[in-house]
Amino acid sequence: MRKLILLFIVLPSFIVTSDVWAGTYWVSPTGTATWANCQSATPLSGTACCSYSTANTNASAGDTVYYRGGTYYISSGSAIIPSNSGTSGNRIIFSAYTNEEVIFESTAATVAAVTLQNTQSYIKVTGMKFYKFYYHLLIGSATVAGGSHNEISYCIFEGFYSSLNWIASRIRNGASYNHIHRNSFGKYGRFTPNDESAVFGVGIEESTTDVTRYNLIEYNSFYHGGHHVVELHGRYNVFRFNNVRNDPWSLYNGQLWGNRVMYMVGRWPYIGRNLIHGNRIGYGGECADDDIGGSGGSYGTSYNIIRRNVIFQNPLYGMFVTSYTGGEANHNKIYNNTYWYNGWSTTGPLKKNWSNALSHGISTRDTNGVVYNNVYKNNIFYQNRNLVDAERDIVKSDYPFAVPSYEIIEGNWHGATHGNPKFVDISGTPDPDLIATQFDFRLQSDSGAIDKGMFLTTITSSSGSGTQFQVADAGYFFDGWGMSVIPTATIQGDEMQLEGQSQRARITNVDYSTNTITVDTSLTWTEGQGIALAYNGSAPDQGAYEYQRNGAPNPPQNLRILQ
Repeated sequence: MRKLILLFIVLPSFIVTSDVWAGTYWVSPTGTATWANCQSATPLSGTACCSYSTANTNASAGDTVYYRGGTYYISSGSAIIPSNSGTSGNRIIFSAYTNEEVIFESTAATVAAVTLQNTQSYIKVTGMKFYKFYYHLLIGSATVAGGSHNEISYCIFEGFYSSLNWIASRIRNGASYNHIHRNSFGKYGRFTPNDESAVFGVGIEESTTDVTRYNLIEYNSFYHGGHHVVELHGRYNVFRFNNVRNDPWSLYNGQLWGNRVMYMVGRWPYIGRNLIHGNRIGYGGECADDDIGGSGGSYGTSYNIIRRNVIFQNPLYGMFVTSYTGGEANHNKIYNNTYWYNGWSTTGPLKKNWSNALSHGISTRDTNGVVYNNVYKNNIFYQNRNLVDAERDIVKSDYPFAVPSYEIIEGNWHGATHGNPKFVDISGTPDPDLIATQFDFRLQSDSGAIDKGMFLTTITSSSGSGTQFQVADAGYFFDGWGMSVIPTATIQGDEMQLEGQSQRARITNVDYSTNTITVDTSLTWTEGQGIALAYNGSAPDQGAYEYQRNGAPNPPQNLRILQ
C-alpha cells in the first residue's frame, strides 16, 4: 500500500516571497498548449495547459510551473529535468497546484523522476509524488558536476518499475547547498537472496575526488532499502531530524526481509566530518542472505559529529564502528545519543557472518591506527544485549569481545550498572510505522541521568575574557559550516555554555586545526574550565534529550508515515 505523509503544515509551495516571478505556467496530464499559451495569472486546466516535457524544456529563471492534479505516466527520460537553471532570488519552481494530488508514475524500466545532473541550480520541486522510478532524485552525475541551491520538499519517492540502480537517489560530484526536507523516500531494493540497492545517498563511497559538501537533509522519512537505506559520504553535510528504518518489507522465498539502516564508508580527508543530529534510526531487519543485516548501521568514516540521535529496536547492534577497504573510522564524536533495545534478535545468530559480538548498543572493530580515538560520551545505553550474553553496551567485535582498547568511553549511562534511566514513555508494542512518535525518550523529572553528563572538553587558553579561545578538542562542535546561505533553512552554530555559568553564546567559527572557537558574545573563562552544548541545571544530562525545565519547549518532532 502506498504511504502518505502527514505534514506539519499545509503545503506552502505557492508562497514564495523571496523569488521574483517571471511567469506562471500550467501543466496537466492532458496538456497540449505551447509554452506561450500555457502562461496565465489564473489557473488553466486540461488541454489549455502544456505537457510536462514542454515545461522541462522552457522553464527559466523566475518562472513558477504549477502541475494540475492527476497521474502523469512517464515512459522515457525524466519526469522533471529542466533544461535551464534559476538564479539566486529567481529560482525555477515546479510545484503541485493547491490541494491537488500530482502523481508521476513510471511505465518503463529505466526512467527517472527528478534529474538535476547538468549543473542545474536554484531549482525547487515541491508537493509531488513519484512512484516506480529507476532513479528517484539525482543531483549531479558521474561526469558532470552537481548543481547547488536546489530545494526538494514535501515530495514522495517510492518504489521501482522492474530494474534497479545501486541507489535510487543520490547527491554527488560536488553538489552543494542543496536542501532536501520533509520528503518521503522508500521501498527501493529486493532480495534474491542477495540484497540489492539502497534508497538515498550523499557523496560517493570511498571516493578520493568527489567533493559533495554543505548539503542539508532534514525532516525526511527514509525506509525500506535492499542493502541499506541511507548512505552518507562527502564532507560537511548535515543530516538531522530524519526518521530512518529498514524493518522487514521485501518478500523473498515466502518471507519478508529487511537489512541495515545507515551506511557510512570512506577515507579521511576525502570523506568525513559530517553532522548526524537528532535522528531516529531503528528497526533494522534480518536479510535473506549471509550478510549481517538487522543493524542500525555501519559507520566507517572519520571526524563526524554523531549526537542527539535515538537508535533503537535493531536486532543486531545499534551501531557498528568499523573500517572497510581503504577506509578508517577515527576521531568521531559520538555523544548524547540514546541506545535502547538493540541486539535482541529473537532467533539468535542465523548466518555465517553473524556473531554474538555483533550486537549490543555499539560494536566496534577497535584497531590501533585504523579504528581508534572515537569518543563515546554522555550516551544512554539501556536494555541492549543478545540472547547469549548479559546486557552490555559497547563491545569489541573481535574475540575476546572485550571492552574496546583504543577508544574513549566515558560519562555514559549503563543500564546494567545504573538501572532504568526513566524515559517518559517506552511502553507498548513497537511499531515501525510509528517510528517518529511512538516512544518518548525524554527524561522524567526524577531520572538519574539528569545533570550526570560530562563536559565535552576544556578550555586551554589562559584565563581571560573575549569572544575567542582555544579548547583541548574542538571536534565536538558545529559552527554552521557556512550553510546559512541556504535561504530555505535556519542553520546556526551550536549554542554553548561554560561550566558553572548560566550565560550562553552562539559559536560562529570553529578552527579544527588549532582547536579555536569564536562566539558571538563576550565570555569570561578560566583555564581548564569545562565547555558543553547549552544545558539546564548544574551539568549536561546524559542521553539524546536535555531535560526541559520551566516550561521549555519539547524537542522537534519528525514526519510520521501512515499506512
